[in-house]
Amino acid sequence: MSGSVTVWTTITNRQDLLAARIKASHFDFHLHDTYTIGVMRSGTANFVIRDQRHRAHPGDVFIVHPYEVHDANTADPNIEYDVLYPSTALMADAMGLAIRAGEIPRFGPTVLRKCGRTEDLLTAIEDYIDAPPETRSQTRLENAFTGVFRHRGAPRRFDPTPENQIAAVHLACELMQAFPQEPLDLHEIAARVGFSRFHFTRVFTKATGMSPGAFLRQVRLAEARNLILEGRRLVDVALEVGFSDQAHLTREFKRVYGLTPGHFARSVSEGPDADSRT
Repeated sequence: MSGSVTVWTTITNRQDLLAARIKASHFDFHLHDTYTIGVMRSGTANFVIRDQRHRAHPGDVFIVHPYEVHDANTADPNIEYDVLYPSTALMADAMGLAIRAGEIPRFGPTVLRKCGRTEDLLTAIEDYIDAPPETRSQTRLENAFTGVFRHRGAPRRFDPTPENQIAAVHLACELMQAFPQEPLDLHEIAARVGFSRFHFTRVFTKATGMSPGAFLRQVRLAEARNLILEGRRLVDVALEVGFSDQAHLTREFKRVYGLTPGHFARSVSEGPDADSRT
């Protein structure tokens, strides 16, 4: 990542809804286990999601779905955007959707151009992050982002994998998500899904956009973020999710989330006024 995350905060202490203010011109390919709902404050963002290129301008809203591999890369030095990270369960609840395990509501298009609804969302996030704690309105924020997605129409349901080899790749993802601390054994996972190691690696990489090893690192980082939100000690978090030590966790965490685990922990515990500059 090139740039900085200037603010991380929970929304009224909810662990399933985070907010961030980001100034960054480059992110490596990565994924999140939550939605990523960004509103452009300034500058122009170029990003790739599942091999599709997109561009967002000031006032636009962009959405990345859980487990979608994406990057961002732009030469614009003035780029800044606010982001919400709602969980799948929160998103379904906010939209009044009944979903089965493994289903992820998919909303389109990827970029919603500037309009009254996107401006309402930008203002609601700005006011929430910038306002004193006693004046923040969670209701206004939730109404603004549900208004954006209701405008997009009824969502489709999908699981995190393409249609080809869904069962095999989905099972492999579930195994890695269930045991993020375990060393990656490609032979064992491939055998569990009924493929050879070579064929499994090729199918998995094509389906998810990254190798099994890279996917597991992202799963570990997502789990580390959740454990940090629970108040766990960083050294324990590192070992519990399978990193060799706290320093290893710190390097990988900063690459994806834009700040160290320690800064992240302080920011979400102390609120938007905490110093979380990298």
